[in-house]
Amino acid sequence: VLTALIVFAIGFYIKRNIVEIREYDFLFNWIFVLAGFIAAICALLIMLLNWQFLTRSFGLYAPPIRAGKAFFLSQLGKYIPGKVGLVLVRLDAYRGYSRKAVALATGVEYIASFTSACVMVLLGTLLMDIPLPSYVRWLALGLLVLLLAMLYPPILKWSSSKFFRLIKRDPIEEFPTFPKMLGFVGMYVIVGLFYGLSLFLVLNSLSHVGFEHFF
Repeated sequence: VLTALIVFAIGFYIKRNIVEIREYDFLFNWIFVLAGFIAAICALLIMLLNWQFLTRSFGLYAPPIRAGKAFFLSQLGKYIPGKVGLVLVRLDAYRGYSRKAVALATGVEYIASFTSACVMVLLGTLLMDIPLPSYVRWLALGLLVLLLAMLYPPILKWSSSKFFRLIKRDPIEEFPTFPKMLGFVGMYVIVGLFYGLSLFLVLNSLSHVGFEHFF
């Protein structure tokens, strides 16, 4: 549904501005396209590396190829139907290990990703010249504090234990340290920067965009 809404919004914008788009002098440059593609690949590889670090901090180990295949297939579950089946691929990559640990590691991955998004929003509000409502900054700051609290090991251990006991499962005892949690968030910030660089380079393949607009 979200993908359909995004496609519809883009299509509506193009249709509304089709005359201006046709008149614009685009200068297509394949070098920037290639550089943007490489930046996107770097972002994906850092995501995989971050996942490997994260799973190992939960005592989970899988061969790199199998872990990579499971990770990227499960990422598709964010955008296409069949999420459960794709997540099962990730669980299968760590067969022989606790499924609770795999599920919890996946939860931490999502929280770290959302936390990095809040960091990026805060950085954007500080670096951009575009005036934004003050509540945007405060909302991002509030969410950042909340998400960091969720990643704090004593709180995470307490909340996950409550959940597992609720479904009559033994709680998990092994958790990453808080500095490691911050490292996972930091790596996702780097991922976001590489994705942003990829988009920036692709835009430059069509028309010059100053580096001051990167942030």
